[in-house]
Amino acid sequence: VIITGANNGIGLHMTKTLLQQGYFVAGFDLEGDNFIVFQQSFPDRLMFCKTDVTKDVEVTESVKAVVDEWGKVDILVDRFLISV
Repeated sequence: VIITGANNGIGLHMTKTLLQQGYFVAGFDLEGDNFIVFQQSFPDRLMFCKTDVTKDVEVTESVKAVVDEWGKVDILVDRFLISV
C-alpha cells in the first residue's frame, strides 16, 4: 500500500491500521517524523519515501523504490488535495 500524506492526520492513522492488519505500507510525504514512529514495530513492512507528490520525477523514483523492495504496488491511497 502506498499512502500519500502519510506523516499526519488520516494518512498516519491509515498507516497504523494497515500495518496492524499485516499490510506492507510505503508512506510518501515531505516529512516522516510522525510516520517513522512505527519503524521499530514494523521494520520489514514499512518504508518511508520523502516525496513531493506534485513532482512527477519524485513520485516515479519513490514508486520504483517500492517496487524494487516489494515487487509491486497493490493499493494507492492518495490524500493529495488541491485547495482553492
